[in-house]
Amino acid sequence: QVLIHLPSPLYISMKAVAVATCLASLALASPSEGSDQPCCQGKCEKPGEEKYWSIAKSMLGVPHCGECCMDPKQYPLMHFFEKNLTKSEEDNPCEERGYTKYDSTETHGFGPVKMTLDLYDFPAARTPEEPEPTASEPCCQGLCQEPGHEKYWSIAKGLLGESHCGECCMDPSRYKTMHFFEPNLTKAKEDNPCEVRGYKKYDSTVTHGVGPIKMTLDLYDLGEDKSEPCCQSKCQNPNEEKYWSIAESEKGVPGIPHCGECCMD
Repeated sequence: QVLIHLPSPLYISMKAVAVATCLASLALASPSEGSDQPCCQGKCEKPGEEKYWSIAKSMLGVPHCGECCMDPKQYPLMHFFEKNLTKSEEDNPCEERGYTKYDSTETHGFGPVKMTLDLYDFPAARTPEEPEPTASEPCCQGLCQEPGHEKYWSIAKGLLGESHCGECCMDPSRYKTMHFFEPNLTKAKEDNPCEVRGYKKYDSTVTHGVGPIKMTLDLYDLGEDKSEPCCQSKCQNPNEEKYWSIAESEKGVPGIPHCGECCMD
């Protein structure tokens, strides 16, 4: 009697997945010929399909935003090859993010791992890194005046390495989009969040972005604190004693430790 050992089903399955993954990776790396007409503008028409989008750079380093209509069941597989793929809350996700110029329609992949998508570019006039000319007057000092708008702030470094604090008045429904481009963007608990954090010197008012993803904000620099010390040396008030603490305070540049001392009963 001769015994024949066959590969296990698990081995066959794993080998098949490996081969399929390799082939799909090669296919996705080379898009097929483009189309002259957009495939996926606006709301998805085919029942069961939903809108997805992704922002990535081309081989020449130019950023594109792609959007497609897809069965949500395909998401885990497609996300494996396109890490930035995101389910959209809007019918025109690329336009919402400033990519308003239609570029082309391409089909990536082959067979069951195939996806047709529309690609969009930023308008040629301005890229998202280029701010519009500065304004002469602050736009957003104190309490936000427009109904439905709330105060947001962010601390970041400029091109020369100097730190600025920016604050703006914004509709909270735009937070997710703006936070995608400015990870430090934070909802304020105060009307003057930059001043509270030591950025008291008004610098300028600029507008960043283009189209629907445009935001005007006031920039502030760290100013000199001209207040007088309260608690130097020995406590003067009867029954009060000296206490101290070292911590990373919100005031000033984040991450720099401060030592505080006070007189307290």
